[in-house]
Amino acid sequence: MLSWAARSGMKTEGNMRRFEDMVGGRPEVALLGFGLYWFWVFVLFDSGANASTVAGISAPLFLHIVSLSVSALAFLLVAFKGALFERLLWNRWFVLASVFLALVGTVFALLPTLSSSLPFVAIAGVLNGIASPWFCVSWGVLYANVRPHEAFVYLASSFFVGTFLSFLTTWVPAPLVVVVGSIALLGACLLAMLCHRALSDRVQAATRDGALKGERGAKGIRGLLPAKVVVGIVVVLFVYAVGRSIIFQSPAYSFNMHVPMLAVAAVALIVATVFRVRRIHVGQLYRFAMPLVAIASTLIAFSYVDFVSQAAILEAASICTIEIATWVLLVNLAHERPERAVALIALGRCAVHGGSALGEIAGLYLVAHHLLFLIVAVVCLVVVAGFSFSNKAFVIEVGDGDEAAFGPTAGQDASARRLASTGASEPSFDRDGERSDAPQEGRFLTSVDDQALRLFAEEHGLSVRETGVLRLWVMGYSGTAIENELTISKSTVKTHIKHIYEKTGAHSRSDLIGMLMGAA
Repeated sequence: MLSWAARSGMKTEGNMRRFEDMVGGRPEVALLGFGLYWFWVFVLFDSGANASTVAGISAPLFLHIVSLSVSALAFLLVAFKGALFERLLWNRWFVLASVFLALVGTVFALLPTLSSSLPFVAIAGVLNGIASPWFCVSWGVLYANVRPHEAFVYLASSFFVGTFLSFLTTWVPAPLVVVVGSIALLGACLLAMLCHRALSDRVQAATRDGALKGERGAKGIRGLLPAKVVVGIVVVLFVYAVGRSIIFQSPAYSFNMHVPMLAVAAVALIVATVFRVRRIHVGQLYRFAMPLVAIASTLIAFSYVDFVSQAAILEAASICTIEIATWVLLVNLAHERPERAVALIALGRCAVHGGSALGEIAGLYLVAHHLLFLIVAVVCLVVVAGFSFSNKAFVIEVGDGDEAAFGPTAGQDASARRLASTGASEPSFDRDGERSDAPQEGRFLTSVDDQALRLFAEEHGLSVRETGVLRLWVMGYSGTAIENELTISKSTVKTHIKHIYEKTGAHSRSDLIGMLMGAA
């Protein structure tokens, strides 16, 4: 006879399997779980559920400063120790520990009997800061493993979901906010794990490559993001956070950031789904947000009491734009370099959280020096506008979204089989990865021996992604088919093929086939 624990475990496993089946047919639903994470963030820091004061300042502001400071250090550690974190990223116990810390931090921050106590609020900030890297990096890695256009749609949808749910919480009684926030946190974790299962082959291949080949320390993060962009992100977030800190210290502030953030998220969602843009000018998005920050800074400088509502609206619109632009940038860079996705996303988030933490701390002093704040804000924004974010900076190709986000498109397997047997059905890439309409050369392999491919890759120092491209290349896949199969861009396919030829010394596809057959 089964024990109660065994029956309970079987019931839980059955419920989990049914939920997986429900989501499995529409994996994009799971990807919207990132919106629950943002909802949790908004509830924790911007809902006004905790209106108490600790250490002489607003409790949500103190909580945010501690959380940002700790999470910035945690993200930096993840960036430096990317290989270790990649091995832990989807470990069950590591995930449970991160969620547990975040849940305890949520209770300490929002429970009325605890949220007015300085020690509990400080502990809540530390716990939430420690837990943040798993949520941000895991969702970033998941988005990096879908096609760029779908990643943009999911990012915009997630911000819309998070801000919309946050707007609805204005009608939730304060004692229930802690329950709502905890449920959102658990939902974000559950959907991340389900989404990881749907994309497990891609995610595991990418993180395995990073764990085996990723460099550690300063050498490992060098070149992940251009230095001027990191500086630009830190400076813009610093100026924004100074304004946010001063606003939160105003007695007239009424936590009215939900509506402008919802409006910006809605615009981003419409652009992603209705207009189906092919290019995103990330530099221009930053340059659009910076005047909003500058105007908010000016209003604060003149009278942060009389214009606090207007300044808060501009600050909210600017941070939503900045966050969307930063996530689009990080996810697409990680999409191009999947083996370094963890370190890249962690470094970008370190810049965001670090700049925000420094700004909010500075705001505690500049609240009494408005003119100095305005001078600093204007100088910083003018400098980074031309230095870090020119009009042509980071024009990201996201395609038009005509293809599915998960796995090969319909009919792709049959197309690949025709290519393997006949060749020349589609244009291919030559040795340098350039498109060519010439017939594909020779005969192709109908299957590739895994052991021989692994030994060949180790002998010539091929990465996991290069090995995957090689497998399809010798089987007769065209460049277009490889793009679709591995969900990478044309330029990335070209780069991988070029590297394969350089590392192996081969001069044609026939040479590669012969070398691979010899290795068998």
